Amino acid sequence: MHKLFLLIGVTVFLTGCVMGRINTATYAKPPDNPSFIVVSPNSASLTDRKIAALIETKMQEKGFKKAAAASDANVGVFFNYKVGAGMTEVSGYAQQDTGYMGSEASYPRFFQIIVVNLTTSKLPEKMEKIWQGELRSKGNVDDISSLAPDFIDALFEYYGSTVTNRRFTK
Repeated sequence: MHKLFLLIGVTVFLTGCVMGRINTATYAKPPDNPSFIVVSPNSASLTDRKIAALIETKMQEKGFKKAAAASDANVGVFFNYKVGAGMTEVSGYAQQDTGYMGSEASYPRFFQIIVVNLTTSKLPEKMEKIWQGELRSKGNVDDISSLAPDFIDALFEYYGSTVTNRRFTK
């Protein structure tokens, strides 16, 4: 029976279960008839364009309208992410008849979304935030393109609310 639980645990671990902590803060209500643009740190990057599209979908689900042009937007959505260098972690499970010992790289990961009122902000000096979400995680996957859908889903679960150090698992 112990071997079955070990096998299940290792299978879940190896399939890339995403866990971490979320902090969000709500600062103000969006302007009337909110129309938004997503501002990418690197608009030439395929990864950033994929992330921007995922965020656009979530914003529309929250009742925002995508602006036809940047000049039409009264809400800006900024995102940022970072995946750190992998550090080797050793894990082991002791059992009487068999032992399991393994090691793998563990990457620290950070993802942030900031929703800004563009009509009251004076960028870049003054940013009037509507909502901000930050996620911290670590795990054996360092590909932000594959992690972003789970990170964005987890953050938008708390859109419009304030949470501190909330655990999430996807």
